[in-house]
Amino acid sequence: MTNPTVPYLAGVEMVGCNLVRVSKPANLMPMAMPTLDSDQTLLFDFGGSVLTTEVAGTFADADIDFIRNFINTFESIASGDQTGTIPFTSDITGTIDVMINGLDFTLNQPGNNLSYSIKLTQGVYI
Repeated sequence: MTNPTVPYLAGVEMVGCNLVRVSKPANLMPMAMPTLDSDQTLLFDFGGSVLTTEVAGTFADADIDFIRNFINTFESIASGDQTGTIPFTSDITGTIDVMINGLDFTLNQPGNNLSYSIKLTQGVYI
């Protein structure tokens, strides 16, 4: 059994990462059939699917300049004008092209303990 590798987003090591959560729901349209039980429901897959990934972690006792740089790196990408996808690499996803869909950062004092959560959506930029 090999040890997990640290995920990377846009070439940046996701320091302290302790969660990579992947979700890929199908957008099924169910149609119940009159007078029939649920095992006879018709299912249509017209909506395609969307893969979303959450990357989260915590690091403690970090230098405040390191914390600012870490946050600024991702805030500059998710500036409201993303112009393309960026690579995300993890053991569970391999390397996929994503855009940042949300950022959450919490700095707990004392001790410069940063918790982060970054939401990603896989796709093709148009």
